[in-house]
Amino acid sequence: TATVTFSFSEAPTGFSASDVSATGGTVSAPTVTADSKVYTATFTPTANTNALTGAISVAANSYTDTIGNQGAASNTLSLTGDTLAPTLAITSSLSNLTAGQTAAITFNFSEAPTGFEAGDVTVTGGSLGALSGTGLTRTATFTPTDNASGIASISVANGSYTDAVGNIGGAGVTPSVSFNTIVSDPTPPPSGPTSQSLDALTSSQQTPAVFNAGTGAFALTDIIATTSFVHVSNFGADDAIAISGGGSNHLIVANDGADVLFTVNNNGTVSQITLVGVASASDIIGDLSAFNALSVGNLTYS
Repeated sequence: TATVTFSFSEAPTGFSASDVSATGGTVSAPTVTADSKVYTATFTPTANTNALTGAISVAANSYTDTIGNQGAASNTLSLTGDTLAPTLAITSSLSNLTAGQTAAITFNFSEAPTGFEAGDVTVTGGSLGALSGTGLTRTATFTPTDNASGIASISVANGSYTDAVGNIGGAGVTPSVSFNTIVSDPTPPPSGPTSQSLDALTSSQQTPAVFNAGTGAFALTDIIATTSFVHVSNFGADDAIAISGGGSNHLIVANDGADVLFTVNNNGTVSQITLVGVASASDIIGDLSAFNALSVGNLTYS
């Protein structure tokens, strides 16, 4: 707004708001000051106008002096201004981000901003790098949060900046940006090969083989016995050697971390099973004597 002063040569009679002609805005009712020859009023410009032009004047014969002489016309007061609030549009170079990706965020203003800085940007779901650019455009790099997924938000609140003449800037709404930076373990836990019974092997399948029990249960039938000597590492408490014989199953389990060496006959039967890293029979769970009595062969440890 602007304060408009009306200065008369003599104290006026009958001077009111209807005597004032105004364009480009409105003028409030004039109020007399301590000096009876001086009145003031407030000019309110038309809103949302970029190139405002205004004029204020008082026509002849709109007022008189105290004895009735008609008053002369005033000069015309010309006004210019800008009441258009600047706006902001925020865009992203990518709408979906995965691990290792970033997005270029662009801030497009309708007028060159004043006082706009990184602290005016509210970010969730990641971080925003330093702002760069001049004039109507600023840019920054958005990096999503590691090992997470969701919807990101990059926004600017209303009133965070102004234009060159002080008009309050409008809000910037976030672009649509989703992200998923969760990376699966590229190395799955080691596991045994496809299950195959030792008894089903033929002499033509006897080639070197080493297997890792890995995590999870590992049973004798999980071994493809492709050699006369089969080595299974990381044989543990969740892994078992189950041999059927004498009308019952005899279960032998080694403590975690043991290696198991199988000696396989040409006909596919096992003649010897050695537990490496097992200190004594007390480290073996099961019926050891019953197992050793089976025709499959002896179980030893070293």
